[in-house]
This record gives sequence, C-alpha cells and structure tokens, in this order.
Amino acid sequence: MKSYISDKTALFIGSSYMLEQCLLISLKKFKKIYLVSDDKRLVKKFKKKITLLTFSKLKFEKFDFLFSILNETIISEKILKNISNNSINFHDGPLPRYAGLYSSTFAILNNEKTHGLCWHEIENVIDGGKIYEKLTFKIRECFSAYNIDVMSSFLGIKLFKTILNKLQKNNLKGYSQNLKLRTYYGLKHFKKVPNYGFLNLDKNYKENYKIFRALNFSSQKKNKICHPKLLTSREPFIIKNIQIENRFNLNNYKKRQILLIEKNFLIIKCKNKLLKITVDKLIKNFKKKSLPEINKKKCLKYFKYGIN
Repeated sequence: MKSYISDKTALFIGSSYMLEQCLLISLKKFKKIYLVSDDKRLVKKFKKKITLLTFSKLKFEKFDFLFSILNETIISEKILKNISNNSINFHDGPLPRYAGLYSSTFAILNNEKTHGLCWHEIENVIDGGKIYEKLTFKIRECFSAYNIDVMSSFLGIKLFKTILNKLQKNNLKGYSQNLKLRTYYGLKHFKKVPNYGFLNLDKNYKENYKIFRALNFSSQKKNKICHPKLLTSREPFIIKNIQIENRFNLNNYKKRQILLIEKNFLIIKCKNKLLKITVDKLIKNFKKKSLPEINKKKCLKYFKYGIN
C-alpha cells in the first residue's frame, strides 16, 4: 500500500537534538524535506540531504506539511497559509496547562507531581490548537528542568513516529483543547521566580533546591529567565550544583555561616541543612564570614542589568 505522504513535501522549523532525530526518521518518508534552523551543527549535518531555507523565503514557498520542533519563532499566518495539509507543533508541556515558555521551570516552582508533552495543531492562539498526541510522566523530587526537558524530548520523538505512521495512512485526527483549563507562562512571568534566582539561606533546603532545579537547564537551551545564584558580600555567584553536606554537625553553626571554601565550592548553612554549593568559577579572596540576607533591591539591580 502506497504511503499517503511519499509524494508530499515537509517543512521543519526549529533546533536541538530532538529535531535532528525527527529529521532522520523523516528522510525517506517524504518526497522532499525543507529546513529552517539557526542550529549550525544541524545545518551542517543535513545540508546535503535536505533543502535549507530562511524565514524570509517561506512566504514564497508552498509545502504539504509543517513540523515546528522546539522553535522559538512565532510562525506567521502568511507561512501557515502556504501549508496545504497539517501544521504541527511539539510542545513540552501538558496542554492546555503550561502553554507558553519554560513549562518545566514553572511546573517545578508550582510543585507539580506530573508533567507532559504533546504534538498539536498550530493556530492563532499560541499552543491552543487541537491535540494530536499527548503523554504525561511523573516528576521525581530530584528532577531539574533539564531532566524534565530531556524526558519530554525523548517521549516526543516516540510520539513523532506515531504521528508519521498516522500521516502515512492518512488518518491523523486530533481533539480540541478545553481552553477553560488553560494556563500560560510568558515573559512577564519570569519575575515570579523567587528572589530572581538567588538562594535565600533563611529558607529550608527544599525551597532553595527547588529554585536550583527550576533554573538548571541543558547547555543547549537558551536561558532567558535567570540563573540560580548565591549573593555574597563580594559579588553574586552562578550556581552549578547544590548538595546536602553531612560531614559536619549541623547544630554547631548559624544560618548563613560559611564552614569551608575550597576552589569552586563552599559549604554553608541554610535554615535546616548544610549545603555544598558549587559555583561556576574559582572563589578567590573570599572572606570567611556569614553571608548577608537576600536583599530585594540588590536582586532587582542584578536582574535589571543582566548579571544573572
């Protein structure tokens, strides 16, 4: 039986390892594949196998299918009008909840126990189109935004294969979202991150670790929110990792007291635990004294001027 899509064209827009895998899966499925991406590694790998385009040229081209995968650019109506069949987007959130940006970050900050991902139709309402395929999974207590994103991408690739199988049989169907249940997170919500990403050592370990988890991304993901940080009397340090330290007696120390400074990490006490905090550069000439309390004005200053 002949595949419905074997004589069709497909346009892919986006970046990342997930897009790479979806392209590899699709190479022999469509008559011709086009790609718009700012991922130089991806472009180099596929430049001899597919046709590369830019956004400026899309309004003059027609395609049968569109797949938007971890794409940060809003696709205009002019482009969508040139798609004769399905325009499909991958979203790393359990729509209709967590539409918009950085869904994994806000899921952690909101203490969610589960998260999800889906492939949906592209419409004028951002992430508001009908759902084609959807999955959910548990968020473990140790999961950071990075872990959730990796899980979403892995499961998203599996669902992409299901999408293609249904397209080949010309029986891809979706269902409308209940937009009354919709939640959306955009640029204005970034400032809702507690203390603009600075740890508050008057809080317990769980609260501080949650901030770190929510802001710990893959190096390939652009961080447009802020980094997890430790504010000291000298300067803010970007945090690379947080662990509970058990080598010392907790009761012998006061909150914000530094126990040990060793190259690129320090051990310090928060409300209920001793923390080993690894930072992104060597700590030189660091005064061994208690850190100041988190100051909102200082946080706002650092956030405003980009030292985050």
